[in-house]
Amino acid sequence: MRRLLLILAMLSPFVGWTQSLNPMQPSFDQMMGVNITYKAPLGRLGVAGTIREFHVWSWNQPQPDVEDWNPQDHINFEKFYASLAALGHLTVPVIQMTPSWMLRPLMNEQSIPIDPDALKATPEGFKTQSYFIKRFAEVYGYSGIQYIENWNEPDKDWSGPMATFKPDELAAMCSADYSRLQQLKGDLSNQRPDGFKLVMGGLAYPSIPYLNSMLEWSRQNRSGGVAPFDVINLHHYSNSAAEHTKPIKGISPEDDHLREKMSRFVQFRNEQMPNKQIWVSEFGYDTWPGSTQGIPSIAGQSAEEIQGQWIVRSFLELAAAGIDKAILFSISDSGDPKIQYNTSGLLKDSAGVTAPKRAWYYVSALRNVMQGMYFQGDTKTGDPDLRIYHFADASKQNDLYALWYATSRGKKGTFAFNIKGQPTVRVVSLANGFPMGEVTDHPVTENGVSLNVSERPIFMVSTSKSFAQKQIKRMVLTPDMIEGPDEARAMIDEQNQGDPFMGNFIEHKSASGWTNNLTYPISAFISFHGRIPLKGIYLKDTYNVGKVRIYYWDETGTWKQIIEDPMTRYFIWDPYFFKTPLNTDRLKVILDGRTKTETSCLGEIMVYTEE
Repeated sequence: MRRLLLILAMLSPFVGWTQSLNPMQPSFDQMMGVNITYKAPLGRLGVAGTIREFHVWSWNQPQPDVEDWNPQDHINFEKFYASLAALGHLTVPVIQMTPSWMLRPLMNEQSIPIDPDALKATPEGFKTQSYFIKRFAEVYGYSGIQYIENWNEPDKDWSGPMATFKPDELAAMCSADYSRLQQLKGDLSNQRPDGFKLVMGGLAYPSIPYLNSMLEWSRQNRSGGVAPFDVINLHHYSNSAAEHTKPIKGISPEDDHLREKMSRFVQFRNEQMPNKQIWVSEFGYDTWPGSTQGIPSIAGQSAEEIQGQWIVRSFLELAAAGIDKAILFSISDSGDPKIQYNTSGLLKDSAGVTAPKRAWYYVSALRNVMQGMYFQGDTKTGDPDLRIYHFADASKQNDLYALWYATSRGKKGTFAFNIKGQPTVRVVSLANGFPMGEVTDHPVTENGVSLNVSERPIFMVSTSKSFAQKQIKRMVLTPDMIEGPDEARAMIDEQNQGDPFMGNFIEHKSASGWTNNLTYPISAFISFHGRIPLKGIYLKDTYNVGKVRIYYWDETGTWKQIIEDPMTRYFIWDPYFFKTPLNTDRLKVILDGRTKTETSCLGEIMVYTEE
């Protein structure tokens, strides 16, 4: 493809940033991440490559001598993590909250998880916590988990002194966890040949002195002096308040000097810990205007519009700073909307179902256009308000330019590129309702091409490719597809109630599903009337307990089992997604026979293709 060399020639007289590029930085689409809980709709997570999942320790260890890796009151995390991996995500569970059975007087669930009568700044004080980290890796490593974050905001001084890790205390806990994970190298060689990666708990107050103190502890207490974690982890919310003080109001990433601030941490990493990754695992904005992290009023623009603009611009600034992972807080609004951070989501609740905000569409389009792109540099144009960031793919054959005004007053204008030698340029714009962005081809005249620029970034690319990616779509099942007992059609009687994958299924607990009241297994078949690329299946677990088995008819004419679900929960959708789509034209569904204690029931089945 023709590169946009004439653009560079035109811009070269101006002075840009003097910053070395980060050779370890992943492509932009893999740099992008989002924070979630396990209740997040999987189909809305395509906005991110990395998923940071808040995970409460006591879910899996409710008592000191009890492990529960499939907690009945929550979900089957093995299936959950495996489905995320099959969908192409890197999932990072962040272990948080000290279990109640560890609490002693004056402690709370945010307190440092130190063993009784132990010294905080020694690894020996974290034997219980580090053993849990090891067991977590052993169990869920087979479901695709590679990275584990060992605490959330360990420097949180608002939860009291017993919850506030000093640098040497966090270093000691990281040391205990890191050593435990090192013991697993080779144990799961087929799944994790390089072992597991430890992410240090994300600091609420990013501080180079804090990191230096952790590094100094490591030099004094660990062989070789190597810091006992694989990822430096920071949180940062752009705010008008001074650093490390009570927040006042959200501000744009440029007014916050986000790139410059994070570049200092990247430089520190390059000099002091060059083999470590560096992440910003929380940033974002509330759409509730009363929040101290809320969006200020800008004439002619809604809070949701500004949120979308500033999130996209934050991703661009963090990429330019050299950050390896930028993980947005969060995927969805939650709880009381008049509480700080509860409206930071890309999604919101609308009449009981999940609906996207503008920001979800903008971030989705950003990740789509940035597939395989790496930051190359930026250039000044004579207008201090105008940002032009240059990206290219790994081959350096395809270029992309992001353009926007780095202001917060609704500025608009035009910018002319002196391009020659090609008939058109392709521009991708962020637009509400367009998850892939709006794509337009602009003709190149003898005067080049003129583009409309605003505070919402646009992207000019040097390729004429379609930016449409493969999509996962639900196949609506109809009664004529079912072969078997008439009662089996009850497993597809809610196909018009919405989609659990996208978070908009409307629950009616009056639907009973297909139940086997016989003492022997019964089966039914779902015929797709032609071969499909089967990417995933959702099973709705409703009433009763009993195994449901799913088989697919493969290309060799053999039934192969792909699912065995004990159906032990109550009105829960169980996801099953496959890394490589299965080429098939039918499924076989088997319900186990009734016993004294079990009665198999399948509430509903949803089928998904990738095309």
